Amino acid sequence: MKRIFQSLLLCILAIALVASLTACGAYPEEKGTNEERTKIASLDGHLYPTYDLYRFAYLSHKTLYTREGLEGEALHTACDTAAMAEIYRVYALFSLCEKNDIDPFSKAIDKEITALVTEVIEGDDKGNPGYGSFEAYLAALKANYMTDRVGRLYMRFAVCEARLAEKLKASGALKTTDEALTAFYNGESLANMMWAYFSPEMQHYNAPELLASVMNTVKSTTDAEAFYHYAVNYQDMAFNMAEAMKDGMLVGKRQLSLEYAPLTDAIFSLDEGETSGEIRVGYSETHERYGIYIVHRMAKPTLDLSNEAQRAELEECYALDTFYALLEDEAARLAENTRYYDFYYTLLPESIVMQ
Repeated sequence: MKRIFQSLLLCILAIALVASLTACGAYPEEKGTNEERTKIASLDGHLYPTYDLYRFAYLSHKTLYTREGLEGEALHTACDTAAMAEIYRVYALFSLCEKNDIDPFSKAIDKEITALVTEVIEGDDKGNPGYGSFEAYLAALKANYMTDRVGRLYMRFAVCEARLAEKLKASGALKTTDEALTAFYNGESLANMMWAYFSPEMQHYNAPELLASVMNTVKSTTDAEAFYHYAVNYQDMAFNMAEAMKDGMLVGKRQLSLEYAPLTDAIFSLDEGETSGEIRVGYSETHERYGIYIVHRMAKPTLDLSNEAQRAELEECYALDTFYALLEDEAARLAENTRYYDFYYTLLPESIVMQ
């Protein structure tokens, strides 16, 4: 099971999660998986997230909400609420893993995370370069409000997410009926769309007047065929999904990862045949490198469950929706039934800074 985009950390680091990694590095590591289990992820009525995880979630959302015009107490409240929601989401996954007999803090998963760190630093066997040094890796994390411990925690999340999804698929928990697929297809939680993507490189190397003219043309395009023409001609080759979207792409409300929330919001705010304005995604200080999206929402094609390709795409969307609905429900349960340090209630905006 996959999402269109990788989870937050892996997007930031621009690597793909490889389940069969075997490399091991000798890079320094935050101490104590056992400490994480007992002090960070105690789920028996208590939740003890570390301050650096809270700070990452808080500052990431602060960048986003500041751009939306929030300030003062309203800004702090919104950032605190979002940070705790993110923390509950992360540990909801670990809770679901434990309920499905997957140990999220096992030595086997530790080994995968060590291998991932090695790959991020040294590069992979597909020719993707790494950061070159542990110090450069740490600097990249810091630029996105992270520490090494938080970075590894999100790697743990990605590994556990993949393991849990595969286990639920194997158990039949994500299977569905024709009736359920039809209802999901015809419901409001699934859209058909395509997008044009303007990379930072395109923005840098094209004259501002030319780029603005192209974007204005794309934004004013309501015909799907014409929009596709622009998507193909102006799509960044390093992130080329235009061919995959020739007849549109089905996307569920829960399908895109969290840093692409503005993209999800835009898709589902459009009526069929409408085109969005410019959408910037990501919410770290380095978010500009993700570029600009313009989305066109299309009518869904006629449903034909006997069409194997269409059925497979729909089943994937349905499985993702079901999986992340389970995660949302578990996060809500944790928020309702666990306590976290009162210390977080005393934090002031000026105290939540990158060290």
